[in-house]
Amino acid sequence: MQHRVNANFAGTLTLLGYDLPQRRVQPDEGFPITLHWQAERTMGQNLIVFNHLLDQAAVQRGGADRVPQLYYTTLLWVPDEIVSDAYDVPVAADAPPGVYWLDVGLYPSEQPTFSLPLFASGQPLDRNSVRLGPLKVGGSPPGVTIPAATPQNPLNLPFAGQITLLGFNLNVERSTLNVQRLTLFWRADSPPPTDYTVFIHLLDPLGNLVAQFDSPPAAGAYPTSLWDPGEIIADEHLLHDLPPGRYTLQIGLYRPDTGERLAVAGSPDGVVKLMELEIK
Repeated sequence: MQHRVNANFAGTLTLLGYDLPQRRVQPDEGFPITLHWQAERTMGQNLIVFNHLLDQAAVQRGGADRVPQLYYTTLLWVPDEIVSDAYDVPVAADAPPGVYWLDVGLYPSEQPTFSLPLFASGQPLDRNSVRLGPLKVGGSPPGVTIPAATPQNPLNLPFAGQITLLGFNLNVERSTLNVQRLTLFWRADSPPPTDYTVFIHLLDPLGNLVAQFDSPPAAGAYPTSLWDPGEIIADEHLLHDLPPGRYTLQIGLYRPDTGERLAVAGSPDGVVKLMELEIK
């Protein structure tokens, strides 16, 4: 399977994982998904799978409740049986552009207001669903992309032929002198295959790491795997709690699941030195 989940619902069913071959879709269309379930025991009840397509405000914009495979009631499943359920998720015609997640869970057909809780180590959690994705409906989320970039410090550094760092701005926040606003301007050159995280390091004159700020671009509002070629993303980071001193400011991109840094032109260790910075 493409993505592993291993989410146990009430010791009854486990969502082993899912396949999501398409992560871009237009409103009023649909996208394919396959859920891979495993029965943990004989259920004795007909469970309905809910799959709700949620926007960034957690408003449902598509999806539909269903019996697995439309006909194969869980009343017939036996322990350890694995059932793969492939279907298309409908998207509402009025779904606004942005990043979405598919919220998946289960409820008994005779109790539609009760959802099976998730279990961990045999104990219930305060959750009754898992979120799969992300996906992009329509275009990019509002306020993240810009039509053109004119950075104060142009760079044009390509990262592995996927993303180019066009340049950056660094400005002191008006409220306090030791908080800096760093804006990185990224351009997608080809669809990135995964979601990257930005690391920002500040080193003292001896090369010691003094401060570190890691976060996905745009604070996670627009995962890199959903970027389309030609899009320009304005990515802001606040550098705070910096003691007075002189620093080297450097940045890069890495995969959070493996820690592997994305290669960048002229730097075998995947690090871009932006500038020398003095905090007074």
